[in-house]
Amino acid sequence: MLAKDAGIEKRISSHVARHSWAQQAKLLNVNIAIIQQAFGHSSAATTENYMEDFDDNIIDDANQKIVG
Repeated sequence: MLAKDAGIEKRISSHVARHSWAQQAKLLNVNIAIIQQAFGHSSAATTENYMEDFDDNIIDDANQKIVG
């Protein structure tokens, strides 16, 4: 429903929205403790593990822009 309201034609889950929020927070240099608390993680290690894939995604996006 939210995707449709936003004009997105793909199906997205709450996990996608959650991941997107965390990625944006990381890119904006939001303190990991704030992200951890927002996600309800009991340890920063859990949050850091959750966010490890972001760097690869950013690199993949950059490569796609360059290669086309």
